[in-house]
Amino acid sequence: IHIILIIISIIIKVIILIIIVILIVAAGVTAYILRDKWLPFFEGIGTRYHSTVNKNNGELAEGNFPISVSGNSDYQTAVVGSYITYLDDTHFYMYSSDGELVADRQHTYSKPIMKAGGQRVLLYDSGGKKISVEGKQKTVYTKTLEKNIILARISSNDMVAVVTESDNFACELKVFKSDGTECYSLKNADERIVDVCFKNANDGCIVTTISASGGKLVSTLYSYDFNRSEQNWNTEKIPTMVMNVDVMSDGTIIAFGDDRCVYVGKDGTVGGSYEYPA
Repeated sequence: IHIILIIISIIIKVIILIIIVILIVAAGVTAYILRDKWLPFFEGIGTRYHSTVNKNNGELAEGNFPISVSGNSDYQTAVVGSYITYLDDTHFYMYSSDGELVADRQHTYSKPIMKAGGQRVLLYDSGGKKISVEGKQKTVYTKTLEKNIILARISSNDMVAVVTESDNFACELKVFKSDGTECYSLKNADERIVDVCFKNANDGCIVTTISASGGKLVSTLYSYDFNRSEQNWNTEKIPTMVMNVDVMSDGTIIAFGDDRCVYVGKDGTVGGSYEYPA
């Protein structure tokens, strides 16, 4: 009888141990599945589940590279000066050129977009009203616009242009200096602004709009200087939907459309185009 009791006691202990192990494993699995919800509460204690891994086993790897990133959220990356920036749906990160984490900040944007400037990063909430300009040491400034944001851009000297919706106009444009003070504004009555590109000297910008002509989308480029309210020039209607504009070092403008790219001189004359073969 004594031996039977000993055996029963051992079996009970084993069963209890198995139950404890099962509970621990279940808790661990549950915590891992729900990590996106509870890990942000530990902001500042660690770097969430984004980690730097020391694996210098490749010829191109230096310092803390490669940087291992986990999670199922969409993300964006950019290069600002000598730093690498990373944005996901809850956090903004900045890494040095050797992979050291130098900034880890939480944001609350529902549709975050990141744009790289000269030494700073612009974050904005697409369809929302908030923007922030991030530096290596701190958030330089934040702003809450009156209307919902359509798009925003940052220049090489960290000026910011923001296009918003408007009650009485098609859209509005506001430009801010690097310290966050407003220096220029524009209200576009008839056409929707789809892109803003700063000029090389950052003393003005090229604004791209779209409208309809003959049942097709057409684009117009406008040149503005920040020290005057009137436009410098505008192009003729360009028969494509321009989505992005770049200003070259000599002032020539290349407008990239959905079916062709168009070359525009610094005086606003359309010099030619290249239609994509496919």
